[in-house]
Amino acid sequence: MFFYISLAITAALIQIATIYWLKVGFLKSFLWAIPFILLHQYLFLYNYTKAPNFTLIWFITTAITSLLSLLVGYWFFKDVLTIYQVIGIVLILAGMVFLKF
Repeated sequence: MFFYISLAITAALIQIATIYWLKVGFLKSFLWAIPFILLHQYLFLYNYTKAPNFTLIWFITTAITSLLSLLVGYWFFKDVLTIYQVIGIVLILAGMVFLKF
Protein backbone atom coordinates (compact mmCIF):
# COMPACT_ATOMS: atom_id res chain seq x y z
CA MET A 1 0.00 0.00 0.00
CA PHE A 2 2.96 2.30 0.64
CA PHE A 3 3.84 2.15 -3.08
CA TYR A 4 0.38 3.31 -4.12
CA ILE A 5 0.31 6.10 -1.54
CA SER A 6 3.73 7.32 -2.71
CA LEU A 7 2.47 7.30 -6.32
CA ALA A 8 -0.55 9.34 -5.24
CA ILE A 9 1.68 11.86 -3.45
CA THR A 10 4.00 12.15 -6.47
CA ALA A 11 1.08 12.63 -8.87
CA ALA A 12 -0.56 15.19 -6.59
CA LEU A 13 2.68 17.16 -6.25
CA ILE A 14 3.17 17.19 -10.03
CA GLN A 15 -0.44 18.34 -10.47
CA ILE A 16 -0.08 21.12 -7.91
CA ALA A 17 3.31 22.20 -9.27
CA THR A 18 1.90 22.43 -12.81
CA ILE A 19 -0.89 24.73 -11.65
CA TYR A 20 1.56 26.80 -9.63
CA TRP A 21 4.00 27.06 -12.56
CA LEU A 22 1.20 28.24 -14.83
CA LYS A 23 0.08 30.81 -12.26
CA VAL A 24 3.51 32.37 -11.70
CA GLY A 25 4.42 32.31 -15.39
CA PHE A 26 7.19 29.69 -15.25
CA LEU A 27 5.38 27.77 -17.97
CA LYS A 28 4.75 30.46 -20.57
CA SER A 29 2.03 28.55 -22.37
CA PHE A 30 -0.46 25.83 -21.65
CA LEU A 31 1.33 23.74 -24.28
CA TRP A 32 4.36 23.49 -21.98
CA ALA A 33 2.11 22.14 -19.24
CA ILE A 34 0.74 19.26 -21.33
CA PRO A 35 3.61 16.81 -20.56
CA PHE A 36 3.20 17.42 -16.83
CA ILE A 37 -0.57 16.98 -17.08
CA LEU A 38 -0.15 13.73 -18.98
CA LEU A 39 2.41 12.50 -16.46
CA HIS A 40 0.27 13.07 -13.39
CA GLN A 41 -2.82 11.67 -15.12
CA TYR A 42 -0.85 8.55 -16.07
CA LEU A 43 0.33 8.16 -12.46
CA PHE A 44 -3.24 8.47 -11.18
CA LEU A 45 -4.46 5.97 -13.79
CA TYR A 46 -1.69 3.49 -12.99
CA ASN A 47 -2.41 3.89 -9.30
CA TYR A 48 -6.12 3.20 -9.75
CA THR A 49 -5.68 0.19 -12.04
CA LYS A 50 -2.94 -1.61 -10.10
CA ALA A 51 -4.09 -1.04 -6.53
CA PRO A 52 -5.67 -4.05 -4.83
CA ASN A 53 -8.70 -2.03 -3.69
CA PHE A 54 -9.83 0.73 -6.07
CA THR A 55 -12.23 2.39 -3.65
CA LEU A 56 -9.70 2.63 -0.86
CA ILE A 57 -6.94 4.05 -3.06
CA TRP A 58 -9.43 6.49 -4.59
CA PHE A 59 -10.25 7.87 -1.14
CA ILE A 60 -6.57 8.01 -0.20
CA THR A 61 -5.68 9.85 -3.41
CA THR A 62 -8.55 12.29 -2.93
CA ALA A 63 -7.50 13.00 0.64
CA ILE A 64 -3.83 13.42 -0.26
CA THR A 65 -4.58 15.72 -3.19
CA SER A 66 -6.96 17.82 -1.10
CA LEU A 67 -4.54 18.06 1.81
CA LEU A 68 -1.52 18.94 -0.34
CA SER A 69 -3.55 21.51 -2.30
CA LEU A 70 -4.71 23.04 0.95
CA LEU A 71 -1.16 23.24 2.33
CA VAL A 72 0.31 24.69 -0.87
CA GLY A 73 -2.51 27.22 -1.08
CA TYR A 74 -1.96 28.18 2.54
CA TRP A 75 1.82 28.56 2.32
CA PHE A 76 2.37 29.85 -1.22
CA PHE A 77 -0.85 31.68 -2.10
CA LYS A 78 -1.76 32.85 1.44
CA ASP A 79 -5.23 31.30 1.27
CA VAL A 80 -7.38 31.34 4.36
CA LEU A 81 -8.03 27.99 6.03
CA THR A 82 -11.75 27.51 6.64
CA ILE A 83 -13.52 25.02 8.82
CA TYR A 84 -15.30 23.61 5.74
CA GLN A 85 -11.97 22.60 4.20
CA VAL A 86 -10.91 20.85 7.39
CA ILE A 87 -14.29 19.11 7.72
CA GLY A 88 -14.05 17.94 4.10
CA ILE A 89 -10.66 16.35 4.62
CA VAL A 90 -11.77 14.75 7.90
CA LEU A 91 -14.86 13.29 6.20
CA ILE A 92 -12.75 11.85 3.38
CA LEU A 93 -10.38 10.25 5.89
CA ALA A 94 -13.33 8.93 7.92
CA GLY A 95 -14.81 7.38 4.79
CA MET A 96 -11.47 5.73 4.08
CA VAL A 97 -11.39 4.26 7.59
CA PHE A 98 -14.95 2.94 7.24
CA LEU A 99 -14.12 1.31 3.91
CA LYS A 100 -11.19 -0.50 5.45
CA PHE A 101 -13.50 -2.39 7.83
